[in-house]
Amino acid sequence: CCNCHLITFTNTAARAKQMVVQHVNTGLDLSDNHFDLQMPGGGLGIFDGCSKQFGVDASTCARYGGVSKVEDCNNLPPVLQTGCRWRFEW
Repeated sequence: CCNCHLITFTNTAARAKQMVVQHVNTGLDLSDNHFDLQMPGGGLGIFDGCSKQFGVDASTCARYGGVSKVEDCNNLPPVLQTGCRWRFEW
């Protein structure tokens, strides 16, 4: 727990981009070489705590993968919208 890692993406639109992430937990729902990136609009995941915390209607985004286009970020609470748009405009 709590280690930081520099990730270099090797495929898709993020190819060659880098991100520093911090490992903060382990989950029984994850397999080897698998981890989740938590970001606004990224999906609620198996243990949805964000819907209650931010008053988000869980039906507005996919449980896994989250919103599918940048315009959908506008459906989130204002405090989450900038972080959600980062995912698409990075």
